[in-house]
Amino acid sequence: MDSKKIVIFGAQGHLGHSLVARLNAIKPASVSIVGTTDKGHNKELAAEADLAVITVRPQHVASLLSEISPSLKPTAQILSFAAGVPIADIAASTKHPVARGMADPWWNFAGFVFGRDFKRDAFDFLFHQAGKKTVPLQTEADIDAFTAYFVHAYIVLFMRRLGELENSNAHLAYLAPHLLSSVTELLSLTPEGDAAEELKKLATPGGVTESILLAIRADKLITPDAAHAIGMERIKALRK
Repeated sequence: MDSKKIVIFGAQGHLGHSLVARLNAIKPASVSIVGTTDKGHNKELAAEADLAVITVRPQHVASLLSEISPSLKPTAQILSFAAGVPIADIAASTKHPVARGMADPWWNFAGFVFGRDFKRDAFDFLFHQAGKKTVPLQTEADIDAFTAYFVHAYIVLFMRRLGELENSNAHLAYLAPHLLSSVTELLSLTPEGDAAEELKKLATPGGVTESILLAIRADKLITPDAAHAIGMERIKALRK
């Protein structure tokens, strides 16, 4: 099998850093993983990438693509984890096949959608094993909804640990079917470590997680579907 290189742009961030660790744990010997933490090497590494993985914040995607696109080899493909940034926009900017992925930084849940001409075979391990549970998704609307569901779940789990949310079970009961889980399973997924610090890392400024977190903290009796709708509105705003 030909060797392949996956380059993760934005590996200094919470998701990108965790993705490097996760892929190194599950990859076949024929695949190498490189995470970029020094922007000065972006162009150099783009020229080596068989799969360029985008894990920067949505507002930084356009500038990153503008920087690396001229260096990408003709056979390179792109996998973006940027919430709300459509496949069509990335493909138009780069002229390369594109897929979108979403996952939590602990890789309990992952989901993917694929654009035209994207070839999965060489990276099959990623699409089937990156998440401990892969949620089937068909459209970009599905991946947007999936994003709001899993970040909502982690907000509730962390707030529950912090004693901030009395009706956490109602939220988890709403979320569990969308994540192909049960309430009991979701309760087992709260990551270790300081809950306040982990929640702070997850809720990056201007992101989907922050929007849902602020809404719940402002109204502890907010209904789960109302909290989800706020996350979806934030994703919609990121597209503009």
